[in-house]
Amino acid sequence: MSILARPPQPSAGPYSRWAHARCYVARKLNLNIASAHVATFGERVVDVFYITDLLGAKIESAPRQAAIKRALIQLFAVPAELPGKPAAG
Repeated sequence: MSILARPPQPSAGPYSRWAHARCYVARKLNLNIASAHVATFGERVVDVFYITDLLGAKIESAPRQAAIKRALIQLFAVPAELPGKPAAG
């Protein structure tokens, strides 16, 4: 399963925070990041991650794929809850 983990961003500055957040999601869902590819286009960054289950098998289950998709959408929908982000206040 390949995932575009982050839509193109205007700046690569917060990259390490996003990388940490994606790894956090992968760990919570018992996934292995088999390979990661990062491409830059001027100031834009596009990341693609190829993930497998912990045994290295392709994730073919539709419910499992849907759970992964939901977790990633939630990750990008609520940036205040990114792992490692300092609490406001």
